[in-house]
Amino acid sequence: MDEEKIKKQGLSNIELEALLLQQEHRIFQVLRNFIVNRKQYDKDDPRRAACKTALIYALIFKMLPRTAMGAVGVATIVALVLSYYSLETIKKQNINDSRSHIFFHSVEIQKIFIDHPEIYPYLYEGKEIDSTTSEVEKRRVLMACEMLLDLLDHYSRSEMGNYDEGWKEFGEDLYANSPSFKAFYKEREQWYPNIGDFIKNGSGN
Repeated sequence: MDEEKIKKQGLSNIELEALLLQQEHRIFQVLRNFIVNRKQYDKDDPRRAACKTALIYALIFKMLPRTAMGAVGVATIVALVLSYYSLETIKKQNINDSRSHIFFHSVEIQKIFIDHPEIYPYLYEGKEIDSTTSEVEKRRVLMACEMLLDLLDHYSRSEMGNYDEGWKEFGEDLYANSPSFKAFYKEREQWYPNIGDFIKNGSGN
């Protein structure tokens, strides 16, 4: 569709994109638009309907089983779609399992702060370990640092690491504002080879 025709029809950018989605003829792109890209549009967005229309058109007019080979082709497409949804279900289950594990891990850490509130300032209020810090208190602070790093490391490695649930910001705040947490990590950085970019916020320090 040329630019002059678009101007004559007075199509908006969204309407034009919907038209292009509807006219898509490559079957794998049609499937991708319907299964993946369609989710980013609101229910009343014409682009969402266009993805569905393109799929129906592809199945009826391009994949209609006129021969045995055509039937196999349709069966293959259906199998691919079902496989995709099965994988999505497994992925969601894995995310829920990770979320539950992280939740219980965080609860255990919170219990430490409840039982030993004197270590809270070292993690959240910028207090530093110094000569006045008792050996027992120091060990509790370091243990809390290790547990928090383990928690953040688990989150960053899980599929949840691709979702914005505030854990990355939490890790960045700890690293930036808790001298004890930062020092513990820097001394044992080799324990957490994949967490640096997750907590440093690109500072590299």
